[in-house]
Amino acid sequence: MFFHPLYSWILRFVRIRHLASLLTILLIFLLIFGPLSYVLYLLLKELTEAKEFLDKKGLDVIAALNQSDTYKRLLQYLSSFLRIDTAMVQKQVEGWILSLPHELFSLFKERAVNVLSGFLSFFFMMLALFFFLEEGSGLLSRLIDYLPLRGVEKERIVKKTQEIVFTTIYGGILIAIAQALIAGVAFLLLGVPSPILFAVSTFIASFVPVFGTFTVWGPLSIYMFIKASVTKGLVLTAVGVFGISLIDNILRPIIIRGKMGLPIVIIFFTILGGVRLFGFIGVFLGPLIVSLLLIVLEIVRAEGPDHSTSITS
Repeated sequence: MFFHPLYSWILRFVRIRHLASLLTILLIFLLIFGPLSYVLYLLLKELTEAKEFLDKKGLDVIAALNQSDTYKRLLQYLSSFLRIDTAMVQKQVEGWILSLPHELFSLFKERAVNVLSGFLSFFFMMLALFFFLEEGSGLLSRLIDYLPLRGVEKERIVKKTQEIVFTTIYGGILIAIAQALIAGVAFLLLGVPSPILFAVSTFIASFVPVFGTFTVWGPLSIYMFIKASVTKGLVLTAVGVFGISLIDNILRPIIIRGKMGLPIVIIFFTILGGVRLFGFIGVFLGPLIVSLLLIVLEIVRAEGPDHSTSITS
């Protein structure tokens, strides 16, 4: 659904379905791996720099933190809140700082091991997409014919499916890109180390329910309060609350609500439940499943008990 309009546009010029499908696949490959490869290069570079810095300066960072009054007050607050001795909390924080570069690289290494299987899955996905682009319209028509519904009802289901898919994909991805751009610019201007790394992390965290991008800019705000200045910490907090998170918490449910006509709280739980059941793809599947369920229930209610029995059977 997402790339078929591109395929149709190319088909107008080349007139050969196999060639149009192949050109569409090539464009998709370039659109994905072009920006992604550059971002991965920057990400690896910043991870290397972060590891080298913390390996050499880890003890200096700890010494600088121990001289910070803000850090001391934060340790005291955490100690009282967790009911743990301050020295124990401080030891845990210092151990985390010293082990952070090794944890980052071990995580990156684990993901790198799965690169081959990821490329294999991507190859099969592209191969399937090649045939779906070429034969998708006919296949969809045959599948729709099997639905025990009238023509108008079938068209309604197909139209609603297309609306929800486009809304969630365009809305979700564009919102994540906007959040990552805002975060990246703020991180760069405020002097946050490895801004590309944290901007990419913001993009990924945008799809995480409940806390979302706060898991990135929240700890960084605390870091700015301690390491830089109160002013920079306040600025980053303001950008996080009124810029980064506001886009996610307000726009995403509103965009989807416009197509589903449900309260925002229901939309929120459809996304949360979708992610819980299906993982990342649940951001799109959750609203889609609930929307299609409501359409079917409306059809059943409108047609009466006889029609509901036929649908059930």
